[in-house]
Amino acid sequence: MAIHVDRFLDRTTAHFDVEVLTPMFLGGADGNAELRSPPLKNALRYWWRMTRGHLSPDQLLESEQALFGGVHENKNRKMRAERSLVDVAVFGEVQTEPKNTSPSIGKEINPEAGGKRVSMAAYLGMGPVHFSGHYEKQPISAGQTFQLSVTWPRKNQEEILDALSFFAHFGSLGSRSRNGWGSARLVKADKDGTNIKLTSLPYLYEKYGKDIDTIFATKKQYPFYLGWRKKQGKKYPLLWQIAVSDRWEDAMKEAAKNYMDVRQTLPFPREKPMGIKKRHILGYPVTGHPVAQWDRNNGRMPSQLRIIIKKNDEGKFQSWFFHLPHRIAQQWDMNLGSEKDIWQTIHQQLDKNCSPIIFKSFE
Repeated sequence: MAIHVDRFLDRTTAHFDVEVLTPMFLGGADGNAELRSPPLKNALRYWWRMTRGHLSPDQLLESEQALFGGVHENKNRKMRAERSLVDVAVFGEVQTEPKNTSPSIGKEINPEAGGKRVSMAAYLGMGPVHFSGHYEKQPISAGQTFQLSVTWPRKNQEEILDALSFFAHFGSLGSRSRNGWGSARLVKADKDGTNIKLTSLPYLYEKYGKDIDTIFATKKQYPFYLGWRKKQGKKYPLLWQIAVSDRWEDAMKEAAKNYMDVRQTLPFPREKPMGIKKRHILGYPVTGHPVAQWDRNNGRMPSQLRIIIKKNDEGKFQSWFFHLPHRIAQQWDMNLGSEKDIWQTIHQQLDKNCSPIIFKSFE
């Protein structure tokens, strides 16, 4: 049996402090809060793929399994397991919120709910959050901190540090993490004495960004590059600031209100039956609006438009929209316009209600 010396020689370890910014539905077998290392490793693996966007799907899988482990078929058609060369560990104890606790995010009128006032916590967290607004599952409380250590082969240092940087800027963990829940702040700890620095957000866009025309012209149906667009002669990352608040609850509330407005720009018609509609590009399934051909193909499709909660140096909470663009992995109806056309309509709505982010060095 072959032994990977990369698992033992010439390796680097970095330590980080992680602050939970919004309640994190990171659960064990029963779905209730539990601090575990596998979700952190899965997140690192997910963002690492963004550093390999130039590879074909087959090349990406081969490269990923060589670094993070996996099972594959060898030349003799025998299954072979590769052990991960990246080790992730978490340390510390965290407090949790009890079930039936209701976060103070408030309610707003939802036209699609017959004009009723709906819980903004449930609007962003249906499932772990009951429609009335209380937690159905125990989350890790906002404000908790724990420690993270990551060890990797030194030869892979650039790509691992960039993957960690992706997580530091966009990362969240647990159920409904695309809607702002489980947002985290990653800070380098200096206990190891190594001179390791995370990559800045503008440089990530310079290094791994492509214009949306190029992204939607490819056939890849998964995230593989950050996206930017041209506007008035400038390059804008697909990032919009929604609000800056003293409390995470207020940042989430403004995000929920704005997300509701975005969804209302692509309303569903009242008549039925219905096929594919523009609104479906924001994620699927949608309650009461199925697409038969997507259901037959296990058509679950998470939204490309994410809500992230960040914390700035002044301790303020920022809510952002983050669009990570790619072709959807389902049949699209071109009579509705191209996927890119629909997203440009959404971008215009975000420009109207939010503040597009631009980097001074990103011209």
